[in-house]
Amino acid sequence: MDQIVVNEVSVVRGKKTVLSNLNLSFSFGELVAIEGNNGSGKSTFLDALAGLISLSEGEIFMEGKPLSQMSYSDRASFISYVPSRKTTAAALEVTTAIAVGDVFGRKMSRVEEAIQKFNLNELQNNLLTELSDGEYQRVQLARVWVQDTPIVLLDEPAAHLDATSRENLFAELLKWAKEENKLVLLCSHELQLNKQFATRTLQF
Repeated sequence: MDQIVVNEVSVVRGKKTVLSNLNLSFSFGELVAIEGNNGSGKSTFLDALAGLISLSEGEIFMEGKPLSQMSYSDRASFISYVPSRKTTAAALEVTTAIAVGDVFGRKMSRVEEAIQKFNLNELQNNLLTELSDGEYQRVQLARVWVQDTPIVLLDEPAAHLDATSRENLFAELLKWAKEENKLVLLCSHELQLNKQFATRTLQF
């Protein structure tokens, strides 16, 4: 069964049609890399899947339920999202920012594990404003890992990581898809890593 069905979706911003009549479907166990030039609509597509923007036409279905009818808590338990732009409140400490992923207070035991998993031990008491772009990105990935949703959306998650960290990240994301049966969709300019690790790619 397809877990996400994108049915005739269009998004118009101002006078520009950013997405036009998209028909796509995705299932658990996939790591899907979305490729395309800047401005092709990749980030807008993730925003739409996360329920952050209104559709001009069409509908997105999550396991048969229209996304437009899902409450915030429903979406938070089903979908996690790391955008390419910084959005988290700058005054937070690293540990607190990671714990934000525990949206229902059920997974606090995962926070310490996430700090270890994403090599954040020495940074856990730092403010987000004190982090490099790569460190900040690792914090956001740790937050998503704590949130532990069946659908994970990532916008250029490897953009600020070094070569070894990028490859390790893609291997980890494939493990999320295959071993934890998640659906992982990421916008990525890492064409070689997309080819090596993604179960399929989409061109925008």
